[in-house]
Amino acid sequence: VSSNAEREPLTQRRIGKMYAPLAASWLFMATEGPISIAILSRMPNAELFTAAFMPLMGLSMWIESPVIDLLSTSTALSRDKNSYGLVRRFTLWLMLLVMLVHGAVALTPLYGLVTESLIGLPPPVARAMHVPFMIMIPWSAFIGWRRHLQGILIRHSSTQAVGWGTTVRMLALISVGVGTALFSGFPGIWCIAIALVVSVAAECLFIHVASRKVLAAHYSHVDGHAALTMGALVKFHVPLALATVVMFT
Repeated sequence: VSSNAEREPLTQRRIGKMYAPLAASWLFMATEGPISIAILSRMPNAELFTAAFMPLMGLSMWIESPVIDLLSTSTALSRDKNSYGLVRRFTLWLMLLVMLVHGAVALTPLYGLVTESLIGLPPPVARAMHVPFMIMIPWSAFIGWRRHLQGILIRHSSTQAVGWGTTVRMLALISVGVGTALFSGFPGIWCIAIALVVSVAAECLFIHVASRKVLAAHYSHVDGHAALTMGALVKFHVPLALATVVMFT
């Protein structure tokens, strides 16, 4: 945590004030699947598209998994201007990597190999989720940037912005999901994929703006910490990322 926060006495009230927005954020995110299925269930071909939604999310989240722990890495290692800059560059490269992997699977024959041969999806389900999976290509990058900045907010005890950001995400998911379902004429699973990408983009934008004040206050100068190297950063992040990859597998 920040040096200012370290000088404050640690009380249950202070812990609860910091923890509650984070807990609310996770609770809100847990409603993403049920909200999506509730919309799909009220549209034509609900059985097929609900079946396609589960592997769509499973495969997208597996590809996304290396960026999830950017929150922990950013919280722990973004100590001053130099270390923040290094974590930021690492985040951008990791965002690019997961987008390239997602795009390679979505836009090449790898898609059939992964969905039908490896996972064993019935061909109608694999076909139903193909276009939505392409729509989801920027999903992981938005999440990576958002989690990187959420780590900054957590490090400096600005957790309320994290909770509000997830509120923005859920409102965007509902409004875009219902709106496209009612007025676009797209298949239901396309509507949900669009809503998922727009919602994470909205949350990412909110966190990007909300973090500006914290960044200006705490990362405008070098504090004299031991210099963080890319090797140390990778050594810290990779075990966390691998654990998450295994969990999502």
